[in-house]
Amino acid sequence: MLRDPKSAEQMILNQITDVIYKAHHHAYLYDFKDEWAEYVTALSLHRLANAWERRVEIAEATARQKGIDL
Repeated sequence: MLRDPKSAEQMILNQITDVIYKAHHHAYLYDFKDEWAEYVTALSLHRLANAWERRVEIAEATARQKGIDL
């Protein structure tokens, strides 16, 4: 188990990136041979979207704190 949350997050993001990269090379999700890969891809894309949305929220909050109008 990783004790550093940043390392754990980076490891998860790397895994997500790997799955998305593999999915990019397949035209459709059914090109994958097993349902688990489809599940992992869908979960990875969902988590990536949530992480991106959270980063946008943090950036917007930081901008508001600095008095920058969005």
